[in-house]
Amino acid sequence: MTVGNSANDTVIHPSLVEDIVSSMHQSEDTSSSGEFETQSSSAITLSNPIGTTHLLPVLDLAQLQAPRAWNSKFTSFLLAFGFKTTLSDSSLFVKIDDRDDKGRLTYFLGLQIQYNSDGSLLVAQLKYAKELLKKTRMENCKPTSTPSKPHFQLLVAEGNPLADPTHYMSLVRALQYLTFTHPDIAHLVNVVCQYMTHPTDLHMHLVKRIMRYLQGTLECGLKYTKTHDFNIAAYFDSDWAVDINTRRSITGFVVFLGFNPVSWQSKKQATVSRSYTEAEYNALAHCAVDVYWIRSLLKDVSQFIPTPPKLHYDNLFALALYSPIQYFIL
Repeated sequence: MTVGNSANDTVIHPSLVEDIVSSMHQSEDTSSSGEFETQSSSAITLSNPIGTTHLLPVLDLAQLQAPRAWNSKFTSFLLAFGFKTTLSDSSLFVKIDDRDDKGRLTYFLGLQIQYNSDGSLLVAQLKYAKELLKKTRMENCKPTSTPSKPHFQLLVAEGNPLADPTHYMSLVRALQYLTFTHPDIAHLVNVVCQYMTHPTDLHMHLVKRIMRYLQGTLECGLKYTKTHDFNIAAYFDSDWAVDINTRRSITGFVVFLGFNPVSWQSKKQATVSRSYTEAEYNALAHCAVDVYWIRSLLKDVSQFIPTPPKLHYDNLFALALYSPIQYFIL
């Protein structure tokens, strides 16, 4: 069954149409004739495979209810099969059973898992990266040793606008998925994502530089080793007012479980920090939130870590701000 208007078409499963229309009846007032009151002339067409078509003059907001209805239907489906929602993430469902081992996982959603003789794992995205280079016709490009020139930044409106920005958007979205096994490009990918609205030729040059770096690091990935150290340690830092467009600071952190990285991020802070200490303290708070989420996630899968996590950073002023208040007599 298809729900569509003159602008686009959205495919909706037949079982969801009743839920969507029912929710609209509950949220929208009806007129005396029983039809929905509309605020625009657009309409949504419901058609089934047989060919019967119904035209419902409804609000444009109706299409936005399809994802919510699908999430409700999918959640009830998983719960019926014995899955449980986790407290740490409402979109994560866990089911622990005694099924037999189905064998080693070697490929999953573009992630390639290689098993080494010492018991370690290598997680890489070699095939995905090669397909991306081939898609952009850069499979024979000259590799570079760094994903960007040092201290190289661009303004949002710098350069000539691209005639077709969709190609730029497609490449940046693909690079975002590569950060799952390439933390070394996390910062640069975050930077080029900020130019998605109005990309220029100079912004595309940054993206191609990242592609050239990937050409030289295709075989690289993340190595996970066996360890008895099941503690959480995080390393974080900030770069104060480094963004030349907004003067916001950048937060970067990586979280280890034992000796293995499990979470990392490079992100522009939400507010402008008026001092270096404030930028460092915001980074501390952001990293602490991620560490708490990881501890909660492990607890949801019955892995409780009694040892407090360790957060490593190098700013004494932020440490003093975090410590209990000290009084000085002048």
